[in-house]
Amino acid sequence: MQGVNKGFTLIELVSVIVLLGILAVTASSKFINFEDDALIATHKATAASFKQAINLAHIKWRAEGYTTGVEEFNIYPQSTKNIDMNRFGWPAQSYPHGNESPDALDLNNGADCQSVWNQVLDDNSARAAEQGRNNDYVNANEADYVVEYIATAQCRYRHVKKNTLTVSYNAHTGEVSVGL
Repeated sequence: MQGVNKGFTLIELVSVIVLLGILAVTASSKFINFEDDALIATHKATAASFKQAINLAHIKWRAEGYTTGVEEFNIYPQSTKNIDMNRFGWPAQSYPHGNESPDALDLNNGADCQSVWNQVLDDNSARAAEQGRNNDYVNANEADYVVEYIATAQCRYRHVKKNTLTVSYNAHTGEVSVGL
């Protein structure tokens, strides 16, 4: 009587190992997405920088005793970047025409939203542009965020690579909110 085999053949073992390897590679790509994680982390850091820059401008406006809108307000002493501040003391790049009062300064269009982002953040930070619009600040094709003018004093900055990543800004309240 011959002995009964109680094991697997080499072919069976190799087949199972190959099959498990294929499953592992397929499953891991669904669970590990480093690019998205890095993009979200960068977005959060950029949004935090924008919020702090907005708050810094407001604090400086208050510290200097202003109670009305101010044109060409310099936030950073070593910089030539100036921004217009609205009557509430928040950055609102706008250009009054003629004899308008500085209190009329507000975010009125996408260009204003774009200039606020690019003026309060460092030159090495993420850049924002209106879609299809090139100007002194940034080429629209090189922007990290697309500017969306929502309504008076309200802007949204949507990430180019992942449009669910947003930063919203209200120039009447100074509120900066982050969307993931």
